[in-house]
Amino acid sequence: MVTAGAAVSAHGVAAKYAFQEMEYARTADELRRLVARRGAGDGGDGGPEADDAFVARCERVISVLNDTWMIKWTTE
Repeated sequence: MVTAGAAVSAHGVAAKYAFQEMEYARTADELRRLVARRGAGDGGDGGPEADDAFVARCERVISVLNDTWMIKWTTE
């Protein structure tokens, strides 16, 4: 019985880490795309307004990750 409980617990922990890894990778990919677009002339040298817009886009991507974590953690 103890072995089964440990196996179920280990599976739950592994699933949690797999979910986090997937979300981190997805967020990192989206941030890389934003940086690549910026480097390709999408607002890279447009002054403070372009910088503000770039930061706002990055913050939105990170905010989605945070929202996902909150939903996941509050439903467990």
